[in-house]
Amino acid sequence: MSVPQVARKIVTAIPGPKSQALEEEHHRYVSAGVGQGMPVFAETASGSTITDVDGNRFIDLASGIAVTGVGNCAPEVVAAVQEEVAKLTHTNFATTPYANYVEVCKKLAEHTPGDFAKKSVLVNSGAEAVENAIKIARKYTGRSAVVVMENAFHGRTNLTMAMTTKSMPYKQGMGAIMENVVAQELHAHGFDLYYFNTNRLGEVDFMVQSGRIVLPVEVKSGNDWTKRKVLDNVLAVDDWALNKAYVLCKGNVRQDGRITYLPLYMSMFLEPERRPESMIFDLDLSALRQ
Repeated sequence: MSVPQVARKIVTAIPGPKSQALEEEHHRYVSAGVGQGMPVFAETASGSTITDVDGNRFIDLASGIAVTGVGNCAPEVVAAVQEEVAKLTHTNFATTPYANYVEVCKKLAEHTPGDFAKKSVLVNSGAEAVENAIKIARKYTGRSAVVVMENAFHGRTNLTMAMTTKSMPYKQGMGAIMENVVAQELHAHGFDLYYFNTNRLGEVDFMVQSGRIVLPVEVKSGNDWTKRKVLDNVLAVDDWALNKAYVLCKGNVRQDGRITYLPLYMSMFLEPERRPESMIFDLDLSALRQ
């Protein structure tokens, strides 16, 4: 595959006047949640170079993020795209299928190692691929838990962001994410979950009923998982007679007084105690007749 290569050149200050004007419109009309790594705006590209709107040409060291493995504007790729969009733009394959989707899945099967049957689903982004892989695995295995590697990146959707253990810059200020994942896991295992919050004692992520026992449970996805003021407040209420609490966190298994620290992944192994079949007692009232 041949890709035209052109020399880099600088013809204006960086950023140039056209890029500066677009930058102002970017701040005015584009959501602040969309980042911008470079101060210039691209207009054309070829091979490993990219040219901005002011005519400055740079070596493109970031194109791999967008999966341009064959370089920018490879003639064969351009021709194939132009030919295809002239025939068919979109049908939604799940509604009206077309041959190219099947052909791509066939090619993936041919290039995937192993002598087992291989099937694919084609989606728009990495996060969508991860989410669909999890849904397929959950449906097939009947299991709901997901184990991820620490400091791995999986995406920016709600589920993939929960799987991404690196808080900055992906989860900072996003509120409860891992708590929701743990809640789904505990509920799937048969726990009854209750939210607890008072001005005097503070907020506990979950009050979990297990048989006749009520357990306070905190989920700590950050590095401050040893902070437990609220749990100490709740356990100190004598009238409630709470004997223990759990903290699901990034640390290892550890016992500290009445509080047990467990790694987050162990939420998949917790099972509730069976409830008594009846909490009603039959009393002998025959003596009242005498």
